[in-house]
Amino acid sequence: MTSIDIRNNENLSPLMKQYFDIKEQNVDTILFFRVGDFYETFFEDAKTVSRTLNLVLTGKECGLEERAPMCGVPYHAVDTYLSRLIKHGYKVAIAEQVEDPKTAKGLVKREVKRIVTPGTVLASEYLEEKSNNYILSIYYDGIKFGISLVDFSTGEFYISSIDSSKKLYDIIDKYRPTEILYNNFLNFSSFNIEEIKNKYYVSISVLDDSMYDKKRLKESDYLNSLIKKITNEVIKEDSVLFSIISVYLYIRDYQQKDLTHIEHIDMIEDRTAMGGRMLKHIIESPLIIKEDIVFRQNVIKALYSSYRNLSELFEYLSAIYDLERINARINMKNANAKDLIALKNSLSSVPYIKIVLKNFDNEYTNKLANELDTLKDVYDLIDKAIVDDPPYLMHDGNIIKDGFDKEVDRLRNAKVDGETWIPELEKKEKEKTGIKNLKIKYSRLTGYLFEITNAYKGEVPDYFIRKQTLANAERYATDELNKLADTILSAGDRLKVLEYEIFQNVRDKVMLATNRINKLSHDISMIDAFSSLTKVAYDNHYVCPTFNDEGRIYIKDGRHPVIEKINVNEHFVSNDTLITKDKFIHIITGPNMAGKSTYMRQIAIIVLMAHIGSFVPATSCDLCIVDRIFTRVGASDDLSRGRSTFMVEMTEVASIVNEATDKSLIILDEIGRGTSTFDGMSIAWSVVEYINDKIKAKTLFATHYHELTELENKISGVENYNVVVEENDGDVKFIRKIEKGNAKKSYGIAVAKLAGLPNEIIKRANEILVQLEKKE
Repeated sequence: MTSIDIRNNENLSPLMKQYFDIKEQNVDTILFFRVGDFYETFFEDAKTVSRTLNLVLTGKECGLEERAPMCGVPYHAVDTYLSRLIKHGYKVAIAEQVEDPKTAKGLVKREVKRIVTPGTVLASEYLEEKSNNYILSIYYDGIKFGISLVDFSTGEFYISSIDSSKKLYDIIDKYRPTEILYNNFLNFSSFNIEEIKNKYYVSISVLDDSMYDKKRLKESDYLNSLIKKITNEVIKEDSVLFSIISVYLYIRDYQQKDLTHIEHIDMIEDRTAMGGRMLKHIIESPLIIKEDIVFRQNVIKALYSSYRNLSELFEYLSAIYDLERINARINMKNANAKDLIALKNSLSSVPYIKIVLKNFDNEYTNKLANELDTLKDVYDLIDKAIVDDPPYLMHDGNIIKDGFDKEVDRLRNAKVDGETWIPELEKKEKEKTGIKNLKIKYSRLTGYLFEITNAYKGEVPDYFIRKQTLANAERYATDELNKLADTILSAGDRLKVLEYEIFQNVRDKVMLATNRINKLSHDISMIDAFSSLTKVAYDNHYVCPTFNDEGRIYIKDGRHPVIEKINVNEHFVSNDTLITKDKFIHIITGPNMAGKSTYMRQIAIIVLMAHIGSFVPATSCDLCIVDRIFTRVGASDDLSRGRSTFMVEMTEVASIVNEATDKSLIILDEIGRGTSTFDGMSIAWSVVEYINDKIKAKTLFATHYHELTELENKISGVENYNVVVEENDGDVKFIRKIEKGNAKKSYGIAVAKLAGLPNEIIKRANEILVQLEKKE
């Protein structure tokens, strides 16, 4: 009896009718139906809950001949059970009793008060502390997949547009969403819903067409504002827009509130694992030879020349697996067949990467293209030998392709054709002996044997060898049956052994190309890293820096590349910087929170970016080569080794003044504050003099010691700068603009007021300040 038959049965009890009325509105969920002190589940839901949670399956009278399968959990412990169901990819609707059973007339009313889904939960008991909890929305228009990936618990929101189901699988495998939403048309693509559901324990739902309607954008000014911030061209694709709208409506409707904690929508950036490691290496190993830097700049300029080609390049790069690690497993003889297929699939993209690089029509991209080894011989070997979708377990067979090895083909045929060989032999012996009820039987103990009843015992030929006596029959073997059985029964085992041997041989041949694979890995990594730097430059309007031999650092409208991306709702104030051979020490004063640290760090970052060959966040930039960047920033201690905050600070300063040269850049963000005022001021003053007289390194020195600004008139290399602050009746406004000159005062009490200290403390602090200033 199906669920529909049950629901329409006139004999159903009132409780069960109510249950089915609610269930009909929540067909894709497990329905927790509150009955007294328990949440009960019935019929198929009960079987699922019993099986998943390992709970006893009971039954309940429901008005039918058979009891309704039932499984319940106590209401006070429901979150524990919900958490386990959620982690298995199930959605749960909670139907509560909405009136008091003691005063209700007749059946107690029940309504669904919340729906718990894997992708929309917020409670800590449902979430993995160290993992994201993504919900993935997919809209397929027949050509492209629009992707929205949201972690509702953290406010992260990513989008992308992809053109193949393979890339869709890659995104699912990389981000491991707990819930997937999709439109009906996705069923017509090569995306296997059930395979994904079973592999990742993910909740999958097809959404109604009403969830994919641009008119529904009018329902939320907030969502509109998020979408308007997206500058990438991908937002113009309807598939992407529909994925955004649908996931927004889905979460909003299930949580009954807007997603206002989500501040911006970012792109899912495709980058190979190798490229990510290479980019990290490039950042950690900046160049100091001008010609090497300029070469990288020219590569980025070439890639910058055509965004269309750059986008196509990313498409092919995203299909490259981690060749470095695959190659390492091949060398260690730990690689399995899936590793070889990943290598083959990666190699299939290399010829197209070469073509796209040459499409830029530039000597630098042509050089990159010409150095790429397609490893066609390795590709062809794997393509001919290994099946496209091999199993994970190497000893289970089904690894080698048909036609690659004759013995494999023979054993594979024996295994398959054995199903017809036995009936053919049985028919042949019946005709030969005239024994009509002769049959071939199989058991794991005796294998294949002829079985003949005792009635025909006298007609058994001499070449039949008796093997077993039964109550009413005898069983026999023949040489032909033995040979046939041996072929059939041993074919499977021999095939598995042979396939593994052939696989090992193929792997050993691939191993001969180790150096070539490593070279390709390096080349692909560099191309990926350069492409990533180019895309960042393109998206954020960076410029290519130039280099001079005059010892000058000039940055026009410099910006902090990280801070300006984090504070997307706040306009970032750019600043100019000019450090010359004559004025190479800048003493910067101004209150806390005004932007001194951001300004100094952005200069260090811009200088670093320029030395890795990257474009930089500025209107223009002209630098000298810097050999090292030294920073003394923040306050920390090392108590485990007996070092106080001040001791750590002094150790860092000592390291800087002992190692820096006249080609270095030094960032000093406060020194000397861990001791008495005069001690600290004396140390800071002396350090500035030492850098000016002995080192002559380009130095940015932020300080609250206003006395240090006197050095501008005493030391030739010093120049004063300050952060502009507007003051009105004791309140301050930070302009975050750097200008020449020194700050008039520290504004520390004003900052304390902004921090929320009680007015009584602020008032008294101002009185004490006046007294101290008079004494000083």
